[in-house]
Amino acid sequence: TMANNFANQVEMAMTPIGFLKMAQANSATMSTKSEKGKKWTVLSFPIDGGDGKQVYKTTVSGYIDAQNLVQKVEVMIADNFLGDISWNAQFTNWKDFGNGIKFPAQITQRQWDPKFFELTVDHLAINAPVDLAPPATKGGAKGAPAGAAAATTRAAPRAQGRAAGRGVDPGE
Repeated sequence: TMANNFANQVEMAMTPIGFLKMAQANSATMSTKSEKGKKWTVLSFPIDGGDGKQVYKTTVSGYIDAQNLVQKVEVMIADNFLGDISWNAQFTNWKDFGNGIKFPAQITQRQWDPKFFELTVDHLAINAPVDLAPPATKGGAKGAPAGAAAATTRAAPRAQGRAAGRGVDPGE
């Protein structure tokens, strides 16, 4: 559906590589901005829900530093009921993981202010197979059956390999 496609586009925009690909595909506008003493190159573009129909009026802006690294992405979604919804992702501690491949070792996403996702990347492997089986539950029991996992697990456009991530309590 259009709403699912819209959600997938927002998720893709919240990654450094996804943001750059979407900026290119959507003919992003470029501007400069100074914020807290830092100068940024800002790429901005709207996203729609697919088929050229806009589900919500949405603007995506990515902030690129002097080293040409995406440091943060802001997604502003206009909603008649809730008002402007601000999602952002910050990409910090960029490292060279080998072969000249740079990727942020820390990714934090927020909706309005509370953190809702935090990921620490300690290893990056390009085109490595990914095991999408659910982890064992507390107490050592096996996770959900394979059929259930296939229905509820999807590969996110994020770093593949060993990564330690934790859900964050919105009250943090």
